[in-house]
Amino acid sequence: MKDNMKPDRKFYVFLCLAIFETFALFWFSLIPSVGFVETGFMRLGDLEHLTAYILYGFLVYNVLKYFLDEKTGVLVSIVIGSFVGGLCETIQLFLPYRAGDIIDFGIDVLGSFTGGFAGSKFKTLFQNIFK
Repeated sequence: MKDNMKPDRKFYVFLCLAIFETFALFWFSLIPSVGFVETGFMRLGDLEHLTAYILYGFLVYNVLKYFLDEKTGVLVSIVIGSFVGGLCETIQLFLPYRAGDIIDFGIDVLGSFTGGFAGSKFKTLFQNIFK
């Protein structure tokens, strides 16, 4: 644990939200899919993946920042998000009503990176609001 940061109320809120988001990601990867809706730029499912993993990367980084420095925390949040995304896509390969997709996995990694990076810069961007 970092010397200057001991777990406080925010840590436990982020931890609970990260655990909830992990279960939600697995749950939504297990339920039947409604199909793809093309938006012209990307599939609607891609936008859902990106949004979910941006949130996940953000939450995981905000848990890890109590234990790791900024660069390592971002890297570990990307690794954790990639692992969860890869596991979800692998599980979907074995479900008859779902299909694992390498594009979804890539979007999961991109979302984890974006969320982890945003989490590391969040306090800097909004320092005046959250004093």
